[in-house]
Amino acid sequence: MSNSSSPSLERVQTSDDETTYSLQQQVHDLEHLLQKKDQQLYEKNMELVIVKGQKLMKSRRQIQKERFQKRIAMRDCTSPKPTSDFDSINTTEALLKMANRLEQAEQIINTLESTLTGNSLWICKHFTSEEIRKLPLERIESLSKIAITILVVVSNGTDLEEYRISLDSVKCYARIHGYQFILIRDTGPNEACQQNEFLFRRHCLTATVIQLYDIVLFLDADIGIVNPNQKIENYLEDSVDLIFYDRFQNWEIATGSYLARSTNFAVEFLKEFASFESKFPNGTIHGSDNGAIHLFLAQKLRLDSRICLKIFENSKSFEELFISEACIRNILEKTENRNLQKIKILQKGESWVRDGWITNSQWSLHVDFMLHGWKMSQLRETPNWDLKPIPTARNQWFSPFSGKFHLEKCTESNSTWNYDVKLIGDVEEIQMSLRKMADDVEVMKKKAMVKINNF
Repeated sequence: MSNSSSPSLERVQTSDDETTYSLQQQVHDLEHLLQKKDQQLYEKNMELVIVKGQKLMKSRRQIQKERFQKRIAMRDCTSPKPTSDFDSINTTEALLKMANRLEQAEQIINTLESTLTGNSLWICKHFTSEEIRKLPLERIESLSKIAITILVVVSNGTDLEEYRISLDSVKCYARIHGYQFILIRDTGPNEACQQNEFLFRRHCLTATVIQLYDIVLFLDADIGIVNPNQKIENYLEDSVDLIFYDRFQNWEIATGSYLARSTNFAVEFLKEFASFESKFPNGTIHGSDNGAIHLFLAQKLRLDSRICLKIFENSKSFEELFISEACIRNILEKTENRNLQKIKILQKGESWVRDGWITNSQWSLHVDFMLHGWKMSQLRETPNWDLKPIPTARNQWFSPFSGKFHLEKCTESNSTWNYDVKLIGDVEEIQMSLRKMADDVEVMKKKAMVKINNF
């Protein structure tokens, strides 16, 4: 990224150029593919799946070479438009990825048909065998790593310009590390995701996408990357399917970002959570998906949370909602549950993202990875005076960058971004400010717990 006073931003591009397509374009593409090539290509892909299954005992490197020779499922997303080949909707890739669960192959195809036809989706092309032979060995080996995608879901009427800086930072970051970036423009309820409220329906869409990849990082559109040297892999744990985090400014479990593995548990969890919108009593203040995740976890894990549920069902204010959430968090922290082992809730300071207003938009490479709250309508010019990392207004932020992103310069060989030095704060001061907020929130949580006896 650059401006007249700063050099251009250079950065690696190993992932895909994003392109979103309209609902009409997506439906047309899929109808054409499914009507004219359905049976022939389905049989072809199933044959490839069987071949893959037969080779599971071979080395991963050998399997990768054979994939290259068959021209299947290797992404290079350098083309802004999908090819007319069936592979362009990533069905082959999805089938091969699930080859160790052959019985799910047909389910994946059905999922693509029922869900993606109702929502525009960013798509990319694949390597051909000729292109594969020209790749350096290091690049070939990198393609055998786990498939990670960053997913952002926006409503149909969203003006993407409102999130230009945050989305550009995520796209650039994805190219640097070879992650795939997917932007879904939700077009409303469909056969696969029938939820009425967008904030719930987006989790159903996420459940669909995670069946196509190993790992999905779900992000709100106003979350941006400040430190491109951090990697998503650093937050993964082998035995954990879903990773949520504790919001800094209160004791809520955040639903604006989470990490999900491609497992049956994660898929079913997100689908059930999305459908939880219908469980709210009329007239209650429930805080949409942020509030619902607490009650859903309590019921999903079969915790003894009757008093918490009573407060939630009768909540008429956000204070009462927060009391019910504090009640459930208290039970979660004391509980040992087998299913809870598949879910992790990162504590304050352990997550990949936090709100920028907590430290007045100041940040540190030693502390931060992503910041939340980047809406262009709330962007303000950075003041000339010295800033301190203290909580400030939630409806304004200063950009950490000096200049605009030039996505064509985002490449693997260049991880240097241009920053506004006035917003790079002192590490100790930032950590002290974050600790103070965490301590203050803990005091408020204890006060909320005392009020439980009033219900």
